[in-house]
Amino acid sequence: MATEKSIDVEKQIEQLRKEIGDIATAIAGLTAKKASEFKGEALKAGNDALGASNEALEVVRDRLNAAGSDLGDRVREKPLQALGIAAGIGFLAALLTRRV
Repeated sequence: MATEKSIDVEKQIEQLRKEIGDIATAIAGLTAKKASEFKGEALKAGNDALGASNEALEVVRDRLNAAGSDLGDRVREKPLQALGIAAGIGFLAALLTRRV
């Protein structure tokens, strides 16, 4: 009778091992699926951020070009005033960077 009980216990242990293995396989599959989903979401978010950054860069570039064009027009309209302002800024920069 003791051997019959030990055989039943061994069968139950073997069945538990199989079930635990099946559970581990199922968990590994779910983990891989979730990791793949997160990777896809992260790539999409990265691409969205890259697109938004490129759009912002274009806006800034357009504004800088417009400002540069406007500045060029103003310098052509009043060259002496522009020269005086540039000289004044240069003088102030020299004073601020001068070491005593």
